Amino acid sequence: MRTLKMNYSTNLTWKRSPAADVAARVQQILNAEKLSVPLNAVSRVVEMCRGDIRQVLNFFQMTKTEDCNSLNYDEAKARYVASPGFVSEGRGTFVF
Repeated sequence: MRTLKMNYSTNLTWKRSPAADVAARVQQILNAEKLSVPLNAVSRVVEMCRGDIRQVLNFFQMTKTEDCNSLNYDEAKARYVASPGFVSEGRGTFVF
């Protein structure tokens, strides 16, 4: 077994995309999927998911599978807080 030297490995760094960019991209995906959600609700879900686009898309996928074609801000808040993965401690307090 060879040791990893500088010739064989590279340090990669990355930073999270800004929440506004994630919200805009998620909004495009929701429009393509014909799910009507206002941008303020999308932005808030992105904030609550800490910019993790995978978690945001899973949340809206769950919403879509419940035969819901539109979602307003209050409904998004209620569904997110009621979702099984919601944790109000440890990752910060989520306040709508």
